[in-house]
Amino acid sequence: MIMAKKIQIVIMDGAPVNGVLRGWAEKVGGFAYATHISAKTYPDLVAMWRNRICDWFLAMTDCSHLLLIDADMVPLPESDDLLATDADVAGAMYIDPNGGIAHEGEGNLGCGALRISRHALETIPRPWFHFELTDNGTAQAACECLWFCRRAQAAGFRPIRVGRFGHIVDTVVVPINQDSFKFKLLSDFSGLPRPDKSSPLDI
Repeated sequence: MIMAKKIQIVIMDGAPVNGVLRGWAEKVGGFAYATHISAKTYPDLVAMWRNRICDWFLAMTDCSHLLLIDADMVPLPESDDLLATDADVAGAMYIDPNGGIAHEGEGNLGCGALRISRHALETIPRPWFHFELTDNGTAQAACECLWFCRRAQAAGFRPIRVGRFGHIVDTVVVPINQDSFKFKLLSDFSGLPRPDKSSPLDI
């Protein structure tokens, strides 16, 4: 286990925190629960919550990096790579609820496991996180993850993907016969078309 004495880990515990993540964070040390820093209540947006955590990090810690981790992330052996990287903005690879790589593409990262340096937060204009709406305001045009990555790139930083995390998503156990079964994503049963980048998850 890599000891990350200068990294402040904050677990976004708006949902129950899985035991594997909690144990990993305890071994690394220097972690806090987001609800202990700033309460998240409806209709508060997760983007606002992330912004308050960043404010707290800058004002109340002397750490060099902030690592935001969602409660449904599951650390893998490769997850430690996210602790060791020298990058100012880095995020781990994980699978989204539709079965594809979360925010796949050059310079894009998901916020499920996102590490940001103090230097980056002090340089990137606020708000760091924001949900964009369509012109008519009836739908979400971009999530807080893409907003942050675009602002980071505009400020001269290069977000990179480092390491991997597991991601707890809704699955359905489908019987094949009396002796076998397979797992399928719950979203496979929605009747909605799957994004081209995603392939069905059959285990």
